[in-house]
Amino acid sequence: MKTTNEVKAALYGATAAVDALAAIGCNVTDVCLGNKHPVITIETPSEEITPKGAEVISVRSQGCDPVRIQAARFKGCLVTWKAAPAALTN
Repeated sequence: MKTTNEVKAALYGATAAVDALAAIGCNVTDVCLGNKHPVITIETPSEEITPKGAEVISVRSQGCDPVRIQAARFKGCLVTWKAAPAALTN
């Protein structure tokens, strides 16, 4: 279990990351402080603002269509989003 100070630090870090993501044009849809690092979910970013080093971390099946979730570290947080349709063919 996290201490109050650890929760405050995670919240502060997540807030700074959300502000930075908004500044570069990402639309944040969810924030979860998580057990280790804050996890921030964004709408699928355009190719120009996709965080460098992003990797597919999960493939979920919704019916028969796979949904790939990409993630990247950003300012001490994990940022996740659905992969663009073009990335699904790779």
